[in-house]
Amino acid sequence: MTIPIVFAFDKNYFLAAAVTISSLLDNSTEGEHYQIICLYSGLKKDELDWLMKLKDKYGKASFRLVDMKNTFTDAPVLLEHLNYTVYYRLMIPDLFPNYDKIVYSDVDIIFRRGMAGLWQESIGDNYVAGVLDRFVTEDTEFMKKRGFNGRLYINAGFLLYNNKKLIADNVPRNWLDEIGKPLNYYMDQDIINRVCEGHIKRLPLYYNCFSIDPKWKFLSKFPEAEIDEAFKRGNVHYTSKDKPWNNKKRFYRSNELIWWKYYWKLPFGSHKQVLRHFNIFVCRLLNTLVCVTEEKIKRRFSK
Repeated sequence: MTIPIVFAFDKNYFLAAAVTISSLLDNSTEGEHYQIICLYSGLKKDELDWLMKLKDKYGKASFRLVDMKNTFTDAPVLLEHLNYTVYYRLMIPDLFPNYDKIVYSDVDIIFRRGMAGLWQESIGDNYVAGVLDRFVTEDTEFMKKRGFNGRLYINAGFLLYNNKKLIADNVPRNWLDEIGKPLNYYMDQDIINRVCEGHIKRLPLYYNCFSIDPKWKFLSKFPEAEIDEAFKRGNVHYTSKDKPWNNKKRFYRSNELIWWKYYWKLPFGSHKQVLRHFNIFVCRLLNTLVCVTEEKIKRRFSK
């Protein structure tokens, strides 16, 4: 089966996109073929050429690169760790009307499973399918102020689109009309949830899990079977502003090591972004060793 999946990023998330795509292809099963569509902005030819090495390495995907140029560069961005590329997902149905269904994924996700199961999911009469965003829904004051109180609210970082219905009902135009309105604090995510109200299907947690740390406080809000599967091979989504690749602090969570596992599987070359991230990894590793040593010394002398 051929599964079309869209990623959106600029030069700042280029390396992260490569790691995400690599994790998807590394975990795909026999019989899966991916039509990987990259909506990009500000990338140079050598960066695009380097990205295509993933095709050569795995051989079970075709790539389509779409330069979005200055699209949405003037759109409002309310969260500091995001940028205008988050709005690209709102154009997917109109850009690719030849697909009845299509998958969208953020590039701060690590895939630990192929998408065959998702592709066989029935989306019914819904516009989109996604995983419940417990981080947002537990903020009852936010949900009430933004008009989402009591509604199903999903995370927009991983979505299955019912393209055929979205286009038929002119939903993408309604999405675009919502850009910049003050109620949409989480920008594209609020827009999708607001416009698609009543036509959203909830996907299991393991397709888009914010943490596989047993101490994550929102885990208890999901069915036990979904939690078990998420721990085994759920996709991990790094939603906070502190990404595994952009800070030099110690490693605090096993989630972060999963990202670096797939970073090391990239087809390394002399690309400067790869070298920069390698330096970050070394710094984080050294900081972790120093912190662990300090903790051991403190425990020993506190007895």
